[in-house]
Amino acid sequence: MSATDSLMRGVRRLVGDGAWFRRLHPTYAEASRLFSSLQSAPDAERERTIAVLEQRAYGWARKTSYGMRREERPDTSRAAGAPPAGRPHASPTVWPAIEKSSVRDDPTAFITGGPGIGAATGGSSGMPLKLVRSVGSVAAEQAAIDHILRLADVEPRRARIAVCRAQPLGTSAGGDPVVSRRVGRLRLMLSPYTLNEAHIERYVADLTSFAPDVLMIHPTALGSLLELAERVGARVSIPVVLTSSEVLLPVQRQRAAERLGARVIDLYGMAERVALAYSLTPGEYRFLAGYGVVELVPASAPVSAPSAAGSPAPGAPYEVLGTALWNPRMPLVRYRTGDIALLPVSYGPAEVRRVASGTLPFSGILGRADDWVRLPGGARAVGMSHLLWGVEHIERMQVRQRADGSLVVAIAPMPGYGEADAARILDNAHTVLGTGLPVTVTAVSEFTVLPNGKSPFVIREDVPDAR
Repeated sequence: MSATDSLMRGVRRLVGDGAWFRRLHPTYAEASRLFSSLQSAPDAERERTIAVLEQRAYGWARKTSYGMRREERPDTSRAAGAPPAGRPHASPTVWPAIEKSSVRDDPTAFITGGPGIGAATGGSSGMPLKLVRSVGSVAAEQAAIDHILRLADVEPRRARIAVCRAQPLGTSAGGDPVVSRRVGRLRLMLSPYTLNEAHIERYVADLTSFAPDVLMIHPTALGSLLELAERVGARVSIPVVLTSSEVLLPVQRQRAAERLGARVIDLYGMAERVALAYSLTPGEYRFLAGYGVVELVPASAPVSAPSAAGSPAPGAPYEVLGTALWNPRMPLVRYRTGDIALLPVSYGPAEVRRVASGTLPFSGILGRADDWVRLPGGARAVGMSHLLWGVEHIERMQVRQRADGSLVVAIAPMPGYGEADAARILDNAHTVLGTGLPVTVTAVSEFTVLPNGKSPFVIREDVPDAR
């Protein structure tokens, strides 16, 4: 191995486990102090701090070609002299919201000059976005994750962390895919692409010998790990499981707690880095104050979502808009994520603003931008995880909408699964979607996995757009 190769491996090791950012990057220290101080700050102090950060982001955005030609306009979300509706602080003017399609069509319009790190969205819709991040924004992201781990009583500087996410580990000298790789003393990388029956004993052995304090994993891979480990009669103990990038089903959270003895933390975020929320307890999410400026816009009429008991509970859907606060290379302002947050129907404008600022919890993310199906007449329905209300013997689920509009609900059954479970899924489908769509339930051994390692809840087969 050459000296250059050795140096690059060392850099990747330090960056990969967060050590370099924690020790050396000033943005990590700045963001860490901010997240910690805002955690318990009075509402007025939070609002002032967030307003200052937002103006800094607007200053970066004015240097982009989009910012130079944008038209700032009065904030019509509030009456004169009244607090804003769905925004965490008052501002006399707002920028037009940025559509995802605009960024996809012309990403350079949203990029400032200077060095940056290329990135992209997962592209579950088949149309990924090209993004650019500053090194400082990567450091701030690490600070945010570390802050959330500390809320769960984990000290990230000393924690042994196993990671099983969409990060290919390459191939061995013989051409076989690499299952796992140690990165320094405190990190174990596991490939989600080889998480199958042929390799599950290797995964269990590696996790057992490494004894992680935290397992970072996509919900899809978590479901596979639990299912396969049970199939071979293996048990693993992991204190904390941190899930991200996909909607975490209540049943997956419950199984992880039962089979791993884990406290499960779920993160909601996106590659655009405009908003981040976390859940330390089932059914309760909070936006992380100071990470981004969150705006909540009413999405549609009230819908139903699962309560802690697994039965439908009312909720009000809001679209999440966000402004990136830590990325001067691609400062997205009022970016429409397309994601839907579910809030209690009892929340009025003041409570909605407090949710946006991180001082009040909300129920969760009802659906991702692409987790929708077409209803007869052209309307869209989100929140397909609701098909599992009250179903006890299902490990995983994937919904496929065929070109004729019909739905196939693919499920991974657990011991005890029977006709009553299938009937409950169909019942839930009629409750959520109405009776106009034909729905069938089928048990499968494998689910569709995209090249990015994610397995979307919803796959649509060229459904005609009626709008």
